[in-house]
Amino acid sequence: MSPGALQDAHRRGRVRPRRAGAADRNQPPADLPPLPSCSCQPPCARPRLQVVEEKMIRNTKDSWGWPALALHWAVALLVIATFALGLWMSEVPARADRPYYFAIHASLGITLLLVLAARIIWALINPPPAAPASTPAWQHAAARLTHLTLYALTFAAAILGWLLAGVAEPPIEPQAFGVVPMPSPVSLSPASEDFLEEAHELAAYALMALVGLHAIAALWHHYILRDNTLRRMLGSGPTASTRSV
Repeated sequence: MSPGALQDAHRRGRVRPRRAGAADRNQPPADLPPLPSCSCQPPCARPRLQVVEEKMIRNTKDSWGWPALALHWAVALLVIATFALGLWMSEVPARADRPYYFAIHASLGITLLLVLAARIIWALINPPPAAPASTPAWQHAAARLTHLTLYALTFAAAILGWLLAGVAEPPIEPQAFGVVPMPSPVSLSPASEDFLEEAHELAAYALMALVGLHAIAALWHHYILRDNTLRRMLGSGPTASTRSV
């Protein structure tokens, strides 16, 4: 068909425009902007991340969550620091700056009291991991009794020290975390200072003896029994690899 006849056929509607093929239909119009690229993670990865994060916070049957680990080691460090300062402080001869060290010791003690309370509350709402399957029943009972006694002695030493600070001369006002004043909850006679001091020291020495026994038991589990008790408290238990992405 000649060009003139083709144009005439177009005008009369006899020649229809060529339909777009499959390849043409798949091509986007040239005037549309490109679609933005998505760098988000696949939907299937998000539930897994949420599960992993939950395992990192809460205890599982095999491992401790990071809040429990942080509270455990915070209590341990505060116990050691408070006792060490108190032991050194008792050897410092009477001088003008001695009340300053007493105030630091008392503030560490009241901070320890609050952190320990937080740890106990967290343990009540978040059960600890199960002991290794090979642990005998008597070791279960001994471990539970040791933990309860550690809690009791820590509370006793801290509360007795808190009361002792209130009857000291001059009185000492502990500060929780070094910033929040925590005056003595009760007003006692200055005559009770000697009793409180003796009871405070007795509870502190008993606590440190039990802490030493607790540490020896952890090393015994690690080097003699070769189980994962200590590794779990260090955050490297058997499921630690599943808590990282």
